[in-house]
Amino acid sequence: MFGSLMLGLNILAVSFKTLNGFKNSKTKKSVEFIQNRKM
Repeated sequence: MFGSLMLGLNILAVSFKTLNGFKNSKTKKSVEFIQNRKM
């Protein structure tokens, strides 16, 4: 169970880095927007 969770997180991290490579500024704005809404 825990192993599959870590695997899923790794896949998410890799896809997020790939997204950053393609559209860096747009992804950063989305992340900042999400973080601002949480606060």
